[in-house]
Amino acid sequence: MTGLVYKEWKQNKWFILGMVICGALPLILLIVFHDSVKTASHYQLVLNTGSIVGILIAGMLQMMTLGGDDRRLWAYFISASPDGSKGFIRVKYEMIFFMILTFLLSIHFFDNLILMFTVDKGIEGVYDAGNMVLPLIFLQIFLRAVDIPFSYRFGAKKGSIIKMILMVLCAITVLIVIMINIDDLDVIIDGIKDKMANYSETPLIPAILVLSLIAYYISYRISCRLYMKGAEQYDK
Repeated sequence: MTGLVYKEWKQNKWFILGMVICGALPLILLIVFHDSVKTASHYQLVLNTGSIVGILIAGMLQMMTLGGDDRRLWAYFISASPDGSKGFIRVKYEMIFFMILTFLLSIHFFDNLILMFTVDKGIEGVYDAGNMVLPLIFLQIFLRAVDIPFSYRFGAKKGSIIKMILMVLCAITVLIVIMINIDDLDVIIDGIKDKMANYSETPLIPAILVLSLIAYYISYRISCRLYMKGAEQYDK
């Protein structure tokens, strides 16, 4: 198992360290555009924009750690090793989860630095982006739970195409549902806004966290079952 951890670090260390850079993106944007950032609304815009872009880039880097795993020879080699394919997949899941946690800690650290800076300058009305970031982190865990089995079953390229087709079908389904309930759309949107505005005062966040972790574990079990089946379709 130690060998697999070392292999993942050597192969993906820049992606892992990239989580810290993604977390620092709001601060980087603030430094780049420091001449234009003067009011509280400007700081909040930089904070929110940097956080969202950082999450998107972090998700891309997490998926890039799967590169090279969809090779038939590697699949046969790792399945014959003492740790087996299950050990390899477990380390991969643990590493991606560690990357998500690293990004979360990093973005909160740099966001707090920005908030301390605004307080020192006497700028009021800037809030931590954590209320927005935390639900997106849970969403990121859930998305990885969906992404990884597709990549291992069909390979990185074909898996992403199949996932894209399913996402388009889901989007079309959602659009049809919206069109059917178009008269009640304002009520639905207001209800969602109300829930999101007060989510920290309800059990919603703990429930989403538990569901995301359950989905992530189920995803691991599914990947263990699909990996060797997918290996038959991998390139040599």
